[in-house]
Amino acid sequence: MKTMILVMTLLFAPLASFAQAQPTVSLEAQGRDQYYNYSFGSVFENTRAYADFTLTARGDAPLEVRRILIRGMMYDAYSNCPQVLAPMQTCTIRVFYWPTSRGPHWGELTLMLNEGNIYIRLFGDTFPR
Repeated sequence: MKTMILVMTLLFAPLASFAQAQPTVSLEAQGRDQYYNYSFGSVFENTRAYADFTLTARGDAPLEVRRILIRGMMYDAYSNCPQVLAPMQTCTIRVFYWPTSRGPHWGELTLMLNEGNIYIRLFGDTFPR
């Protein structure tokens, strides 16, 4: 039995080394437009990686989430953000990078808010090239 567990561990250990990190990026409205870059790094072709972007309403007034847009052929997103975030309330936008062809891929996540927009330029590449 111990031998079987050891063999199974050795078989699946290489797969764990290729797992993609799923970081969380914190965002706050600051009353002006903000620009960021985010890289998914290298991802195997036809494999999906994701990152969570957490938006927090700071201050005393509610934060209006007017629109959330995702651009880029290899990117997709969904969120649990309501139209209005109460002060100190958070919501999450999960962005997926799913390369179906080799090479570098660019995209953009845009959050349109009543206190300025947040633009996040996305980048990912396939492994191996």
